[in-house]
Amino acid sequence: MSDLSISPEPGCCGQLNWRLDLPVDSDFDRLRQQLESVGYRAACRHSFLVVLRHREGHEIAIVPRTGRVQLRVDRLTAEGERATVAAGIAGDLATAMDASSVAQPSRGQGNPMLNPTPTSTGSKMLKLLAVCLLCLLIAGGIGFLIHQFM
Repeated sequence: MSDLSISPEPGCCGQLNWRLDLPVDSDFDRLRQQLESVGYRAACRHSFLVVLRHREGHEIAIVPRTGRVQLRVDRLTAEGERATVAAGIAGDLATAMDASSVAQPSRGQGNPMLNPTPTSTGSKMLKLLAVCLLCLLIAGGIGFLIHQFM
C-alpha cells in the first residue's frame, strides 16, 4: 500500500484540513472512480476541482491541474481524534491509488512552486519580479540624472 505523507494546512486551526500533493500526471478520473467505489460520493465536480464526500462527512478535495489534495475532517469529529481520522482518509486515498495504479507522489512533484520548471507559475513570478525591479532601477536612474542636470 502507498504511504502518503500528510501535513496540517497552515491556515487551518483545529486540525480539520490536511494536505498532500500528487503528481499532476496522475489519472484523477480513475482515482475518483476508485474512491466512489469505497463509499465516497461526488459533492462537487468541475474541471478544476473534484470534491468527494464520505458518508461520515469527511471530504477529499483534489485540484487535478496542480495535484494538490486537501483532506477535510468532519467538524463534528472530536479534536483529539482528528489526526487519526485524517490518516484514515489518507489511507483510503492510498488504497484507491494502489487499486487504480495512479502514479505515486514524491516531494514537490505536482506543485510547481516547490519544483519550478521554466513554464511553472513560480518561475513566471520570478521573471515578473525581475522585470519590475529592472524598471524601478531604470526609472530611478533616469530620475537621478534629470535631477543632477536640471
